[in-house]
Amino acid sequence: MKIKYFGHAAFKITQEKYAVRVITDPYEPECYNGSIKFSEIEDETEFVTVSHSHPDHSNFAGLTSKLEVIKSIGKIEKAGIIFNGIEAYHDNSKGAERGRNIVYTIKADDITVCHLGDLGHTLTEEQIKKIGSIDVLLIPVGGGNTIDKSAVDSVINALKPKIIIPMHYKSDKCGLNIAGIDQFLKGRKGVRHFKESEIAITKDSLPRETEIFVIPPSN
Repeated sequence: MKIKYFGHAAFKITQEKYAVRVITDPYEPECYNGSIKFSEIEDETEFVTVSHSHPDHSNFAGLTSKLEVIKSIGKIEKAGIIFNGIEAYHDNSKGAERGRNIVYTIKADDITVCHLGDLGHTLTEEQIKKIGSIDVLLIPVGGGNTIDKSAVDSVINALKPKIIIPMHYKSDKCGLNIAGIDQFLKGRKGVRHFKESEIAITKDSLPRETEIFVIPPSN
């Protein structure tokens, strides 16, 4: 499997066996009064997952390829990839403030990736059970309208991933009122910084102890 980080909460997951591609939460460049400064995503894909309808997570219309959009609860299998959408919320009030947020697990090449979208609360026991065993966790770490540091730690401890990839944090290309990645990384062990925006992983290459992969955005 390959995982490419475009920026914000947008990734491309490429299944190696059949070269099937999935893009998660594509952003709309310049949305929120220019706060999202990542460039347009030009990569082609067969599938797109959308956690919620905010413009920095749902710009599938801006992608160029013919694709299928997945934005529903439940488990489906497409082209050898198993998608599972778990209902969650963008806030700590069961969606009363910012609506629903779908957490997705994406299983391909015997590796399960979990994309939390804009999760706004700690996970319930039922949600943890539905998510199940995962290998890679794509987690928002900037706080603000998503989980704060305490909730981030709670989610990590509950899901026990082998690899954590931080996303959705303030940077020179994200001007939202959220924290930068350094606040999340402070005091943490097992941090690996990559030079390239796309990494390759296999089931056999997964670390024994949880590691944090910091991947620079491509866009």
